[in-house]
Order: sequence, then structure tokens, then C-alpha cells
Amino acid sequence: MTLHIAREIMGWCTLLNVGLLIVSSAIAITARRQICHLHGNLFGINPSSCGVALYCFLGIYKVLLLVFNLVPYLALVIVTR
Repeated sequence: MTLHIAREIMGWCTLLNVGLLIVSSAIAITARRQICHLHGNLFGINPSSCGVALYCFLGIYKVLLLVFNLVPYLALVIVTR
């Protein structure tokens, strides 16, 4: 695999993951009550800790996206100039 192909793959992975983060955030904002109710019934989570869990999930996902998608993509862009 060439660096150009790796750069294109990382670019698409980054774009798809950013889209997934935006959709997940929008769903968490608009349907928080339903999500907390569902997870409360399935896993016994109370509604106050459900909001914290959603916030932590989105925060960890964002950090992982930056570390494993965006930074390698930017490194490949710099290297292939």
C-alpha cells in the first residue's frame, strides 16, 4: 500500500467517524430521555447517571477519533507533500 492510498483511507475513516460522532451527539441531545429510559430498563442505570455516561461516551469517542484518525491523517498529509 502506498502512502497516497493510506492517506485516502485515513481521510475517509476520519470523515466517517466525524459524521458518526455528529449523529450520535444529535441523537443523545434530542432523545436523551428515551435513551436513559431504555438503558435504565436494560441495565438498571438511574437517569442521573445516564446523562453522565452519555457525556463520557461522547467525550471518549471524540478523543479516540482525534488520536487514532485525525492525527495519523494529518501526519500522512504532511509526509506526502
